[in-house]
Amino acid sequence: MSRDPEKVKDNNCRYYQRHSEKLKERTKKNYQKDPEKYREYAKEYYQKNSEKLKKSSHERYQKSLEKHKGYKLSKIGWTSERFKQALAGQKTLCAVCSLPMSKPCADHKHTKPPKPRGILCNNCNVLIGFSKESPKICRAAADYLEKWEDILNES
Repeated sequence: MSRDPEKVKDNNCRYYQRHSEKLKERTKKNYQKDPEKYREYAKEYYQKNSEKLKKSSHERYQKSLEKHKGYKLSKIGWTSERFKQALAGQKTLCAVCSLPMSKPCADHKHTKPPKPRGILCNNCNVLIGFSKESPKICRAAADYLEKWEDILNES
């Protein structure tokens, strides 16, 4: 007797939603008993399913792009079209560090109204936020790092 894969998937999802806390707790206890077993399982699973995992990762990335539409973007001075154009113009690379982004952030100047700037990776977005958007603080941090890089390389 063959079962419809979609129905099986739906049933599994509903079961997980109803029992998620119990399942998480059981997994946590089993992991604590034998962490190496779980690491080995994860490694084997990744090797067997790497294409499927890459595809689902790409799908999550696409969904994160869709998430930036509408209300959230308009609150910070962006439109979804402007976001997509900026992302394409940056070739999906961060405007600060030039690395590929897994979770692109729409950067904006914190004024009223907010003014869009560019698309950043999460790390660079946090860096700018913690520096209070101050170029002076960012330059001082860069100088500090360069000074210590020189000192540590000499020793």
